[in-house]
Amino acid sequence: MFNDRLNVSALPLLSVNQPHLECQGLLLSLPDTRPTFILNCYRPPDADINQATLSVSNLLNSLDGIDNKDILVLGDWHIDLLAKSPGRVVFNCMLSTQALTQIIKIPTRISLVKSSLLDVICTNNTGLYINLGVISLGLSDHNLIVVSRKGPKKS
Repeated sequence: MFNDRLNVSALPLLSVNQPHLECQGLLLSLPDTRPTFILNCYRPPDADINQATLSVSNLLNSLDGIDNKDILVLGDWHIDLLAKSPGRVVFNCMLSTQALTQIIKIPTRISLVKSSLLDVICTNNTGLYINLGVISLGLSDHNLIVVSRKGPKKS
């Protein structure tokens, strides 16, 4: 549990390490907001997309009170969401079933030959997030994906 003088807490909830999916989940609590469940995922390039999406769906469905939380599912899924593919269809079906929207819309991996959108940020509350972006740091073949969360409404 992490607490600071700003009254922010982050409670680790789960860690999954399977051949088709690695993920970590935590519950983030900020003052005057609903809790946010953050699930960071990595699907290896050759892993079965059906098993990975089923695992994420099962994890989300197993969480107590998930309907009263904001959700962020993010990470590297190794599916090019800019290209038509069976993997994209499976991934989008999982998002639809879980009432999530993928909010990164520009390529996250750019090579001399191809631009791909492999890294995602998905949420059940798109109105909370601003300043979406992709930043090239030159440290990886993937770019950094970033998003800012709006603060609570002032009374």
